[in-house]
Amino acid sequence: MSTGLKIAAGVVGGVLVLALGVLAASELKEVVVLTSTDADGASQETRLWVVDDAGAVWLRGSPGRGWVTRVQANPEVVLERGDTRTPYTAVPVDTPEQRERIEQQMRDKYGTTDLLIMILEGSPQAFPVRLEPRAAR
Repeated sequence: MSTGLKIAAGVVGGVLVLALGVLAASELKEVVVLTSTDADGASQETRLWVVDDAGAVWLRGSPGRGWVTRVQANPEVVLERGDTRTPYTAVPVDTPEQRERIEQQMRDKYGTTDLLIMILEGSPQAFPVRLEPRAAR
């Protein structure tokens, strides 16, 4: 194997190890399951981080992500947190103040892993999504 190929393999291997490490670390703190509905009416589950602020539950989404697209089309969701499933209406709140507040809370709760994921995903447009309780059906 040539030196260049060995270096390339090392770089690819290093990136994979970093990505797997970040993925594993992302599961060490609280992770919730958001169930949203796609255009065909099928339920889709997404594992996400969550923070609580001023009595509300908050997620963070980036434009173009599957769950964000689904929630923009149909904001009625169900959040599984621990052993509890709660129906909510997802409301994007993309103000500079709220974005900064939720970003800080995500950093405080999830630490360095949050920063690494933001760098790897390249999602500087991530915005807060408030979950408003709705009556169960």
